Amino acid sequence: MSSSRDGNRARARFVPRLVANRPGETHMGYGQFEQAYDLIQDQLVKQTMVKNGFTKANLIFLLLYAIFLLMLIFVFIFVGIAAFTGGGTLGAIINSLLAAGSGIALNLKKEDKEKEAETSVAVKIGDEEYVGGGSKDEEPVIAQTDE
Repeated sequence: MSSSRDGNRARARFVPRLVANRPGETHMGYGQFEQAYDLIQDQLVKQTMVKNGFTKANLIFLLLYAIFLLMLIFVFIFVGIAAFTGGGTLGAIINSLLAAGSGIALNLKKEDKEKEAETSVAVKIGDEEYVGGGSKDEEPVIAQTDE
């Protein structure tokens, strides 16, 4: 009995908006059905958005927060550029050290890769010998043995 009451209450909310106020009219036309369906979809979307915390106030706050963070990033970049592009002796020394430091770091990285390539693991199973670098992604290679 309560389910029919709930259905009647839900229908009572939509019917006055959609069906003309004619006495005894109990059916909806196709256009009225489309209006009811659109109304239900809008209400479901709004309820879901509110349930998940996406209210209009929260979205505006998040937008303003993102704009503020973007402005801080730009300020940081511009201040950093201004600090390292000074025309004085200190600016020239800092720029030289940055270039030298990055060159050294790249050179050390290449040496580490070469050392990794030189180290390999050889495993002998029966008559076959497998050679690899020891990483799980690398396929083992059967080594050629001189017989």
